[in-house]
Amino acid sequence: MIILSTLVIGATLMIANVYRGPGESIFQALFQVVAILSTTGHSTTDWGNWPTLAVAVMFLLFFFGGCSGSTSGGLKCVRWLLLFKSLHRMFRRNIYPRGVFPVRIHDKTIPESVLEGVWVFFFLYIITLIIGTLVLIALGLDLVTSFSATASSLGNVGPGLGPLGPAYSYANIPGPAKGVLSLCMLLGRLEFYSFVIIFIPEFWRK
Repeated sequence: MIILSTLVIGATLMIANVYRGPGESIFQALFQVVAILSTTGHSTTDWGNWPTLAVAVMFLLFFFGGCSGSTSGGLKCVRWLLLFKSLHRMFRRNIYPRGVFPVRIHDKTIPESVLEGVWVFFFLYIITLIIGTLVLIALGLDLVTSFSATASSLGNVGPGLGPLGPAYSYANIPGPAKGVLSLCMLLGRLEFYSFVIIFIPEFWRK
């Protein structure tokens, strides 16, 4: 992810002559990519003013995060890998209805309960992203700002797009919007299950 994103963004910056040479273009691309994927929130330039393709790639990185077991936010790369492997298995089952196709990572078979948990997590992530975006729009923010702010907060990334870009802050958005984004940050950091489970009556009865 780091190499591919850096090459795409670096090439875009070189074609657009954003920086003085290939070296600086690659350096700036690499630093921002690592900062977004590791969800550290750092930046050495206002990448919100980059060419549209570069900004789009940066925004897509909001949803990835780091590797399994890391303290980064986002969906985590291993979940994306399991999602794609599950989709591939579904297509193979349509071709070979009687076939048995376990999902494996490094020759280790992934239990069905783990795959189910990944899909539920993905569903909760997308639903929360949609609801958060709609609530922010209702509070007066535009679509791009609302969507990027919700995605950034869920992934604990830091910067968003537009007026919430790396050269700006969240200081000027309304108080209720900050409350919504704080809740999104909490849900993303606790990865939903730890937070949602306390509102389920069966948890307290048990």
